[in-house]
Amino acid sequence: MRSISLKNYGYIDVQMPDSLLNNLRHECDTAKLKNPQMQDDIINKKYIPSHYYLEDNKKDFMNFVESVFVAYNDCFPNLGMIKAMTNDLPYCHDRPWINYQKQGEFLPNHIHNGIFSYVTFIKIPKECKFEFTFTNIIGNLDFHEIKLTSKDEGKFIFFPAKLPHAAYPFNGSDEERISIAGNILFNSGHKK
Repeated sequence: MRSISLKNYGYIDVQMPDSLLNNLRHECDTAKLKNPQMQDDIINKKYIPSHYYLEDNKKDFMNFVESVFVAYNDCFPNLGMIKAMTNDLPYCHDRPWINYQKQGEFLPNHIHNGIFSYVTFIKIPKECKFEFTFTNIIGNLDFHEIKLTSKDEGKFIFFPAKLPHAAYPFNGSDEERISIAGNILFNSGHKK
């Protein structure tokens, strides 16, 4: 008898270099005062964190993201090989954004645009939870929970953009949980 696991795509969990993490922390401390605010399409914003675009450290951060992207393709090849067009398209990065989550706020289960997405945790004042939701081979919903504490600051998670995920609320601290997220998409060559 043999046990056969069916192929699926996972995620990569890597620790960001301290120097980059410190630079990002510094920008996050001032971004609400000077960076452009991101507009999203979430309808009920009462308990949703505010988002601001990453500006000052974008180049160094994107170089790090690119290195993780290469590693992801080594571990999980062919996710980006979607044959829906007559020609292959190169990848591009959208503008990464900073999430400022106060106690009681949450990001409900959602997916992102693009092929790949990522999130990195800059500040975690209290234990909280990030969770993936997926359909297993028999069609049932399954969950993968990632518990986060202050020891996980600098954790960088890279995953398929269409993998549903949620950031649960935390309580017991007036400090904000700060994360940075973004996407990798196909570049159609059109300018916005």
